[in-house]
Amino acid sequence: MPRTTATVEALTAQVRVLMVGSRQITLSVYWQLDDVDSDKVDVFGRVAPSQAEEGWTYAVGRHKESGDLVRCRVITSRQMMEKILYDEDAAIKARKEQGESYRRLAAYKNKDVIPTDWTGMAIAAEEEVAQRTAARAVLEVKMETDAVVFENLPLIVLAGLR
Repeated sequence: MPRTTATVEALTAQVRVLMVGSRQITLSVYWQLDDVDSDKVDVFGRVAPSQAEEGWTYAVGRHKESGDLVRCRVITSRQMMEKILYDEDAAIKARKEQGESYRRLAAYKNKDVIPTDWTGMAIAAEEEVAQRTAARAVLEVKMETDAVVFENLPLIVLAGLR
């Protein structure tokens, strides 16, 4: 077996930190920043806080209107996106079914008298289902676009142990 020479190479890596004045932002300060919709943020980069929820990418940046330092997050897991959409759809479906049950009960007990709030509840839920179905495709595209953009942001290292 031929002998090879072991070598040690010194590599350099760029580490991005977030500074305010001469002080590095800590994880503790990060969690105290306002959490805003990602559409309202000029993002500096993504961060990896230890308390991050799985399926989300977190970022820090400047609020587009106020200029304040803020944090935001976007869904970057298709599984998490499906869960959120499913939960919202299930909540709408439950309201629709509850409204229809109240309407049937009222019709049974009072023959033709159906309280408008119960009927309205079922009708509103039906309209909400139709609107939700129409908006779902647009929302999925936005979520997928945000995921690609945020996952490719540079990582910012925040100071502190936790």
